Amino acid sequence: MSAAQTATETLVFASTHALSLTFFPPWLRQLESDEPLLTSVQLIADSMVRCEQFMIEGRSQFLLCHHHPAAFNRLTGDRFRSVPLGTDILVPVAAPSLASTQIMENGPFLAYSTESGMGRILNAAWEQNGRRLPPDPVFSSHLATMLVTMARDGRGLAWSPLSLVADDIASGRLMKIGVPEDEVSIEIHLFRAKSRQTQTAERFWQRVSRQSDQLMKNEKSSSATRAGHSS
Repeated sequence: MSAAQTATETLVFASTHALSLTFFPPWLRQLESDEPLLTSVQLIADSMVRCEQFMIEGRSQFLLCHHHPAAFNRLTGDRFRSVPLGTDILVPVAAPSLASTQIMENGPFLAYSTESGMGRILNAAWEQNGRRLPPDPVFSSHLATMLVTMARDGRGLAWSPLSLVADDIASGRLMKIGVPEDEVSIEIHLFRAKSRQTQTAERFWQRVSRQSDQLMKNEKSSSATRAGHSS
């Protein structure tokens, strides 16, 4: 396929809101640092429920989202596959004025709504660990960015991807609450349909798969190094 033909095609991505802001731009830039895409890109940012529907209806070729093995996902059946692209951590945070040990038990609690994939992950991780669910929320949204904004405003405790609140923690606008056991490790995955797609989409998937393979090798190497240092 010539460059001119490739440039007429568009790669269509769906992404959850948080990853569209924190992960997608630098990830795409990193991919293009090795080789230009030579095609246009369309990104649709929405809730996890809507993004899954875009994929099921064939309105998007790829979905970028957070993933946890214990959490339900409508794309983990026979029609779809995914590769890991990175990791993150869900951490409980609150404004310094609310930071205390009691807030973990008594709230106020800022929650993800049912449309949120992050909410699914938190509930699944809590149930898997047999921990008591937080009290009824004083506010809910499917947007992690909205929960973080409310947490900054002193409205309550929220669980957020660390990538989204690292600057807030460093500046003192937010504080991590609780203990390491309160945090939830998550992965960042790219999903696609198993059925054959356009040549441009298939070529892009090959590049992403190679990147994922290298990521897994690096993770194994880092884990082996850490194990060696601790022995």
